[in-house]
Amino acid sequence: MPADALASVQGTKNAPLSRAISASEATLPSQSLVNDASSKPAFSRDTYSAGTVTTGKNRSYNNDSVGSQSNARIQWPFAPGSFIGSDFGPRAGCSIGCSTYHLGQDFTPGYGTPIKAVADGVVVQSSDYSGGFGVKIVIEHRVDGRTVRSLYAHMKRGSRQVQVGARVAAGQVIADVGNSGISTGPHLHLEILLDGTRNVDPLAWLSANAG
Repeated sequence: MPADALASVQGTKNAPLSRAISASEATLPSQSLVNDASSKPAFSRDTYSAGTVTTGKNRSYNNDSVGSQSNARIQWPFAPGSFIGSDFGPRAGCSIGCSTYHLGQDFTPGYGTPIKAVADGVVVQSSDYSGGFGVKIVIEHRVDGRTVRSLYAHMKRGSRQVQVGARVAAGQVIADVGNSGISTGPHLHLEILLDGTRNVDPLAWLSANAG
């Protein structure tokens, strides 16, 4: 009977989903979580300050929009409205062997989404089998007279459109988002290496340099 829905049946394996609240429970103090923006500590990443990407949407972890301009010399790898995942820096490991210090920025726009080169450059690595990186492409750029490398990993097998030695333009599609290598879900792992060797926060670098 519907009237029995709130009744508790002792010893029954499938207990009711809801029940009446007792008088003693009703007097228990409530709990709340206050998000005080003024309490957030200031921080910086490498030589770039970290900030919100201006796209009309507030940044939140694992859920951020990023912008791009088709004629800019440095561009985001995806169109506006794409989402981001794991950030650059320390993080918890995972059961399949993920690193505890993340050297890149993860983007999660969906499996099969085309990936664009962040700047003009020359492909120096391109492989469908690169260990934990899975499908990987590395492009070398000259930005303000400085060597910068961008590394793209975990891409879809068979989707690479460029080989070693190829010249690419900013915004050119190089492969598609996949789930290859050591990966917990479809995403692009993007690294930015100054002087070709030193990893910096890709989100901060793109925020400072992309058009």
